[in-house]
Amino acid sequence: PASGNLSYSETTTSSISCNADGLQYVVESKNSDIATVELQYRTLYVTAGQITGSTEITVTTIEDMIYNSVSASYKVTVSPNAIGSVSSEGYNGVYDGQPHSITVTCDGTTITYAEVEGGPYSVTNPAYVNAGVYTVYYKVEKDGYDTFTGSEVVNITKAPGKITLSKVNGVFMNFGETQTTYITENASGAALSVINSNSAVASVEITGNQMLVTSGTATGGTIITIYSPETTNYTSATATYTATTVSVQGYTGVYDGQPHGVTVSCNGRQIYYVINTQTNATSTVSPTFTNAGNYTVKFIIYGDDGYPYVEDYVPVTIHKAPLTITISPDNGTLTIPSSQ
Repeated sequence: PASGNLSYSETTTSSISCNADGLQYVVESKNSDIATVELQYRTLYVTAGQITGSTEITVTTIEDMIYNSVSASYKVTVSPNAIGSVSSEGYNGVYDGQPHSITVTCDGTTITYAEVEGGPYSVTNPAYVNAGVYTVYYKVEKDGYDTFTGSEVVNITKAPGKITLSKVNGVFMNFGETQTTYITENASGAALSVINSNSAVASVEITGNQMLVTSGTATGGTIITIYSPETTNYTSATATYTATTVSVQGYTGVYDGQPHGVTVSCNGRQIYYVINTQTNATSTVSPTFTNAGNYTVKFIIYGDDGYPYVEDYVPVTIHKAPLTITISPDNGTLTIPSSQ
């Protein structure tokens, strides 16, 4: 052929055809750095060097007594070898506090990495811990071969935020009562804030891993929302705690012939009183007691709208009235009759 393509260090052969025998030939490469040539009888051996480009190979006959000198040319183009099979893989996952990188493999090559397209490149593969999207550029090189370039992405998504409480509701039977709930988990570690739907029912304070809830001066329920903001590596999160404050008033007194019961109130919630302990029948009116004795009234507040079921017992104590005996008149004179 009149032309050919070679990879670095590759050798190819071409045959010389001539209509005369016994001629002598001179062969030459115009650029021996790109390719060299050697003649063995009428076979040309063209060997590529390590430089990319094209050169012309010429074959010239030496003039003799019969034939004039003539020339023929052969064009050879030299290019690097293909690098071979390159395997690359990025990373896609959720934040876990561990470093993550791309993976590039190609046997027998040198692999370098850059965080900016075009470099600078380094043999150190960048690793990322925080949530984000990172593009890593890589270059695969080997002497005598084409340089292979590419890129992969490290995608670390934010982990879901999470708040866990040791309990999610509290019932307060007294104004000014404080209960402690523990914050057993705050995944992001961010500072927590609180939204309280009714601070008159209960107030809240967070100290360290403790949430202190104190009943206020009003009965009813309040929804307390604990909020953890979005951070570099976590989404925002909430946890809900419901506080119910109940006013309970029993009765203690002395028998007076009047009926006495209990008073239970919880704003916005219906109170039910058990009027038959055998059947658990209830009424919205408290049972009452007249005679002296010690009685217990059970009340129930059914759970709804996120508020808990509540039940408790309230005492009614009626002491016996003091007994008074009066003799009237309280003195007198008796006469002993005389004997006859």
